[in-house]
Amino acid sequence: MGDSQYSFSLTTFSPSGKLVQIEHALTAVGSGQTSLGIKASNGVVIATEKKLPSILVDEASVQKIQCLTPNIGVVYSGMGPDFRVLVRKSRKQAVQYHQLYKEPIPVTQLVRETAAVMQEFTQSGGVRPFGVSLLVAGFDDSGPQLFQVDPSGSYFSWKASAMGKNVSNAKTFLEKRYTDEIELEDAVHTAILTLKEGFEGQISGKNIEIGVIGEDKIFRVLSPAEIEDYLAEVELTIERAISYIFIGPRSCKIDCRWKAKSSNGGAAEKRKPKLDTIYIDKRGKYRSFNHKKVSRKRCGSLRSRGWKYGSGFVDGIFPVMSPTAEQILDIVQNKADRIKIWEVLDTLPASHIIWDDIINVAVQLRLNKMWDSIILICEWILHKSSYKPDVICYNLLLDAYGQKSQHKDAESTYLELLEARCIPTEDTYALLIKAYCKSGLLDRAEATFGEMRKYGLPPSAIVFDAYINGLIKGGNPQKAEEIFQRMKRDQCEPSADTYTMLINIYGKARKSYMALKLFREMRSQKCKPNICTYTALINAFAREGHCEKAEEIFEQLQEAGLEPDVYAYNALMEAYSRAGYPYGAAEIFSLMQHMGCEPDRASYNIMVDAYGRGGLHEDAQAAFKEMKRLGITPTIKSHMLLLSAYSKAGNVAKCEEIVNQMQESGLALDTFVINSMLNLYGRLGQLEKMEEVLTALEKGPYAADISTYNILINIYGRAGFFDKMEELFQSLPLKKLKPDVVTWTSRLGAYSKKKLYTRCLEIFEEMIDAGCYPDGGTAKVLLASCSSEDQTQQVSTVIRTMHKDVRTVLPI
Repeated sequence: MGDSQYSFSLTTFSPSGKLVQIEHALTAVGSGQTSLGIKASNGVVIATEKKLPSILVDEASVQKIQCLTPNIGVVYSGMGPDFRVLVRKSRKQAVQYHQLYKEPIPVTQLVRETAAVMQEFTQSGGVRPFGVSLLVAGFDDSGPQLFQVDPSGSYFSWKASAMGKNVSNAKTFLEKRYTDEIELEDAVHTAILTLKEGFEGQISGKNIEIGVIGEDKIFRVLSPAEIEDYLAEVELTIERAISYIFIGPRSCKIDCRWKAKSSNGGAAEKRKPKLDTIYIDKRGKYRSFNHKKVSRKRCGSLRSRGWKYGSGFVDGIFPVMSPTAEQILDIVQNKADRIKIWEVLDTLPASHIIWDDIINVAVQLRLNKMWDSIILICEWILHKSSYKPDVICYNLLLDAYGQKSQHKDAESTYLELLEARCIPTEDTYALLIKAYCKSGLLDRAEATFGEMRKYGLPPSAIVFDAYINGLIKGGNPQKAEEIFQRMKRDQCEPSADTYTMLINIYGKARKSYMALKLFREMRSQKCKPNICTYTALINAFAREGHCEKAEEIFEQLQEAGLEPDVYAYNALMEAYSRAGYPYGAAEIFSLMQHMGCEPDRASYNIMVDAYGRGGLHEDAQAAFKEMKRLGITPTIKSHMLLLSAYSKAGNVAKCEEIVNQMQESGLALDTFVINSMLNLYGRLGQLEKMEEVLTALEKGPYAADISTYNILINIYGRAGFFDKMEELFQSLPLKKLKPDVVTWTSRLGAYSKKKLYTRCLEIFEEMIDAGCYPDGGTAKVLLASCSSEDQTQQVSTVIRTMHKDVRTVLPI
């Protein structure tokens, strides 16, 4: 009977020591279409026949080469359905590895895990072996790799291998043609020639598939047009070789280099898909959709794609709220209890109409910046409702968690999205990057940024803008500038929002010249500034008090056909305020009202500040009262600006009255208010009151910061109480506070007034040793301590050497 009686048992060995079912699986592989792989010195190529059972079959639906990860591809011979199962399991394993270790899975490990799955199906009851053999091509830190995995679960690394019905001829051909120095382009041609050896009929780009991976570590499947170009070059090479055999001298060897070219003779070009419509499907293939065709009809929202997160509406149309949606919005806004809101949502019928209503409510909540309510609705959709998870829900949830700086929740949401088999959009990546940046997790943001590239999704302006925005909100403007420069290096065209954010960065850094330079660059790139861009540039000049320049930009805004809004008027008022022209700010305020633009709280705050800077504390008080008369509730900042106005006038009684008003209004005093009172008492020489306030600060709920002690050190130093000043300075480490440049400069200033040049140099050396570098104020104080030209020259030389940004503030 031999082994035949064991042929139906998978778990029983035959007398000859074989598992006959595995041999039957190898027979299935041997009857499959030919597949092969070649490892080159700089990459790997895999190729296979793709013969369709009928001319009626859509050839685009048959794909024998699949992408497992961005740097790993696979081809099979044998049973296609079994191959699909293995591809799904391998992709799942790769994703799990990436989620755990935050790096791509090595080729060897993925092969080992896949082989373990195949081996498990050789020793389990009720199953059969997989009827496929796999050729896995990859490129990782170990270089190019090629593995073959058989139904038994065994796997080996190969330089070149073949499988399928023409395996013998193919391996023989590869053994003759393969060399260790073969390059990727030559390997592609060798693969085509190997397939031609046993190919029945005319070979073309439609009946074979080729996948390649090179030193860029990105696996891709060649298009039929690219394959046709390679086939044309192979035919040309064969013709040249034959011509050489009969005509050329026998002592020469033909030396041909193949280079991919298009059919018209030029270099092959890839069509670049629109970045805002591209995504990768489960087969690792590029897919796209036209988001401009999103239907605004009822039940017509584009599911599984998501709306643009940046603006909160689709194609410039705000969400249309139906009566049902209005009721849902009212319930969510008025009910604070999560359970009760969920109970109301549970009563809604599960239909497309209700789905659109709920999403419209969530988008409206986003416009209102009600992040907790968005989280409540989206969590109900994902965990309580019967609706299938949609990428827009995950994007809204990512946005809400990111705005609340809850990066762990945002990360968990992203992982849930992957587990739900939703396809992340570029908005998804943008929101995740922004959440990481706001929390200061730049390494994770960079990893997410790199993950997009690995999956063949080049970051667009939306992703770069989110990256820059997150860094700005996370307090890292220098890194934001680096990302902007990288954006331009990657040839990603910056948007108006990109330039606006960078202009804001330079404005806050008091680099209006850089902001203007960027604005001119924006125009030279044919990028049209919007009203936010003009306002940001006006603000940049306003911070430095360049009112004439700010007014010039304001006029350009009007010439561009844009209607100034309250923010533009406020920026121009701020420019006059900081330049010391309160009546100029008042004139802009009157113009704003005349033009029908209603002033807001910030407008009145600017007027209070403008009058206070100009010493017009009574006018500041009048502006403050007018704000209250109009029903605008003053904030703590409003009171602080009025407090500063009277503080400059030295009116202690009025300042104390304002502080009492703040407490009566229910406004909690902060450290800034306390510091203002400390400074006021100190300037007027009322040191006892100053120390009383300090005692209350240290014993009360207020947190003293370094600015508090900078004020005290400055006041004691100016009063000549050096011992008290030094005692405060030495106590800073015990209070877990690090002296900044103002602290050191205030301390230097005390000795500088006494012309104690040697002591000033000693403190300056301590400052440098502590890692605090001087600024212009430090240079001025040091120069003031000099009593001879030699000392002045010595100080100026040291300052220029230590800090290139310090300019000479006194004539030498």
